[in-house]
Amino acid sequence: MSRVLLEATGLTLSYARRGITGSGERTLAVRGVDLSVARGDSVGIVGESGSGKSSLGRLLVGLERPGTGTVRFDGIPISRLGTPELRPLRRRFQMVFQDAGGSLDPLLPVETIVAEPLLAHGIATGREASDRVASLLAAVGLPGEAARLRPGALSGGERQRVALARALAPEPELLVLDEPVSALDASIRGQVLELLMELRERFGLTLVVISHDLTTVRRLTHGVSVMHAGAFLEAGPTEAVLADPSHPCTRTLLAAEPRLGSEATLPPETPSGPAAAWPPGACSFAPRCPLATDRCREAPSLLEVAPGHRVACHEVGREARA
Repeated sequence: MSRVLLEATGLTLSYARRGITGSGERTLAVRGVDLSVARGDSVGIVGESGSGKSSLGRLLVGLERPGTGTVRFDGIPISRLGTPELRPLRRRFQMVFQDAGGSLDPLLPVETIVAEPLLAHGIATGREASDRVASLLAAVGLPGEAARLRPGALSGGERQRVALARALAPEPELLVLDEPVSALDASIRGQVLELLMELRERFGLTLVVISHDLTTVRRLTHGVSVMHAGAFLEAGPTEAVLADPSHPCTRTLLAAEPRLGSEATLPPETPSGPAAAWPPGACSFAPRCPLATDRCREAPSLLEVAPGHRVACHEVGREARA
């Protein structure tokens, strides 16, 4: 059995631009991303809104087909499979979407929602399915009577738990969590994070956690990749990257992190010039970067600056080699 459960190489994904002026043009949402996730590991993907995180998550579970590159799950190239070949594999990897409430059918009771994967994959029917649903709801901290309720009768935190129960129903090996607590009140976030850590240990899950919230990533992950404009600019052990960030993009994210007694603020724009002043192949962060030089007109590659810690920055790479 391979230690690597999920592997992505050279992934790209583009979308057609909307609107009158965007006719025929495409936006590159994911740019040459490589990712490797070991069994039982927990990996974070962080970045600002619009950085391509959710698009990457959809690629990883086969909901989008990459323009180039390959996604392999347990060695199987799922990005190259058609729907009939992919269907039996889907029970092994599940995604919990950012809008948990929006991903639940408002007309169905919770029991039917959670049982759906059991029926779809032929795992259980009838009384056995009902018993499994009850067990899953208990596992995510919901009372048995929640099974009869519809999503509209539940709180945001409860709907998030229902989405987790549904994802766990087919007993997956991998969960991709897209902003798992962003829509929740601060008082509920801690409870859901504790639940996720407990479920990871209990079910032996491998996690990919997509978030702009660094607290979530600190608590849930062992490794993290920082994404900007569709590409990874820094990657390494979570504690090392977030405690001592190397890339200016990561430093910007940390500077914007809310702190007790203060509001989150983005650092002021730097004098490196507007985005239009940089050629298409330039580093995507150059227009906002205080370290930007003429070398940044060519996008850097991810290079190792410490064991397991990689950074895509000409200036940081030069400092590491010095």
